[in-house]
Amino acid sequence: MDTNYNRIKVADLEKNERDKILTTNSSGELEFSDVNNIKTDSYNALDYVQDGKSLDARQGKVLKDLIDNKVDKITGKSLVSDTEITRLASISNYIHPANHPPSIISQDTNNRFVTDTEKTNWNSKQSLFTGVTNFIAKSLNPITLISSRLFDDGTFFGIGTISTPSKDITLGKQINREIGIEQSDSSTKGRDLIITAGRTINYNDNPNFNTITQNIGNNAFSITGLQNNSVYASRYGGDIYKQTDGLGPFSSTGLGAASKRYSSLTSLYNNVYDARFEGDIYMQTNGTGPFTSLNQGNKNWFAMGSLPNNNVYAAVFNGDVYMQTNGTGNFLPLNQTSRAWSGLAGSPTNNMYAIVQSLDDIYIQLNGMGNFIPLGVNKRNYTAITVSSNNNIYVAVQNGDIYMQTNGIGPFVATGQISRDWTALGSAPNGNVYAMTRNGDIYMLANSGLGASNLDGGTLKFKAGTAKGNGKSRIEFITGQKTTSGTNMQIETSRAYIDENGYMIWLNMPTYADNSTAIAAGLPVGCEYKTATGDRKIVY
Repeated sequence: MDTNYNRIKVADLEKNERDKILTTNSSGELEFSDVNNIKTDSYNALDYVQDGKSLDARQGKVLKDLIDNKVDKITGKSLVSDTEITRLASISNYIHPANHPPSIISQDTNNRFVTDTEKTNWNSKQSLFTGVTNFIAKSLNPITLISSRLFDDGTFFGIGTISTPSKDITLGKQINREIGIEQSDSSTKGRDLIITAGRTINYNDNPNFNTITQNIGNNAFSITGLQNNSVYASRYGGDIYKQTDGLGPFSSTGLGAASKRYSSLTSLYNNVYDARFEGDIYMQTNGTGPFTSLNQGNKNWFAMGSLPNNNVYAAVFNGDVYMQTNGTGNFLPLNQTSRAWSGLAGSPTNNMYAIVQSLDDIYIQLNGMGNFIPLGVNKRNYTAITVSSNNNIYVAVQNGDIYMQTNGIGPFVATGQISRDWTALGSAPNGNVYAMTRNGDIYMLANSGLGASNLDGGTLKFKAGTAKGNGKSRIEFITGQKTTSGTNMQIETSRAYIDENGYMIWLNMPTYADNSTAIAAGLPVGCEYKTATGDRKIVY
């Protein structure tokens, strides 16, 4: 053992310094050391469990802080904070509802709720059907489909056929067939069976405006008919086009130029008026030659119309309505309310109709006199108006339908046209009504349907089946035989037939000596009978 072990140097004891502690150095000698130096050593009394180890002041402070901040443990519970206790208390109060609203579950294309009604509908659907090509299906029962005996390949229709049908309606060849009306009950007369061949007509039965021409170009805004049934159409910044006598396509007249802002056309007899936006009013006399200025001043002319009384109207956009009396002289103001006038149309009864470019009413000047007053109809974005020769009023709605008022009376009813950007309507004396779209397509409602002369009607043909060799091929005529008055059933009776040689054979032609005898027997006038010698006679 070192002789200095646990000895204390007297010099050290005489030192008067703070923060010193008596420790043993590596040689076993006792000496004073700086307290702070202990912190750099690996020794930490808090980490030791051996006896004889003590805490310094710093370590004691750490231990005290831990003790002061400890969380009290609840008897029978885990160690938790007050915050956790509060949160857990609120959770424990949650009561699970008996039912959840459907909104708690997000629905998408792969997940949907279904109702009992929908399930019932699904369960009631027909079972998967594997049919036979071209045979129409029928319901064997409420949930099962099978092929019927009806065949339809889009060209021919068959009933019970074995081979593919070759006639419009073909019946199966297995047995004799009969086509007829079901018998009536005992209190109702039998119903007529009418077989009708096709007929021709002298009117148009198509209620639609159908395209009739090539496109004339964008910004097509006006169309009008002349007394000779020729029709003029124009487009803003373009040319004037003409359909001669109401037939064929519209052809360029070459009278227009891109700098001419055509706005509206109208006619008086065969004179054609042309009003131009930011320009004058022009007229072509009797439908021939150039358009000549009428010197009415540069205005925003936007609509024109004429009446049977020979008065011609012109309207200024956001301005007044002007009138030329009897087709001569200047257009004079009528002192109307300033509106965005966009269409005028005269009727056979001398009423002048007008529309306004906005969601507005339709206006009328009665008998060509006084102010324009609203009709009180549904307000729409009317873009065009015309009156046909039979006094039907047509109005077009922008990107909508064309409506018609019959004979100037009652509501305007939709005609069921395809929605288009309609910009113009016009009428010809033959009754045809024209419609035009902004992009230059022209359509016509062919009310004039006299058509071609001397057309044949369809022939009603009765064809007996052809035989082979000397076999029979006949058409028979069978009726019921009258009995006494009452409820007795009549008996079907053969009256005559046409045989395979073309002979008409009467099975029971009545025989009488003369006309008076036949009349006395009850034969009607026009009925055939024969004498005892076989002479055919007609009752007169």
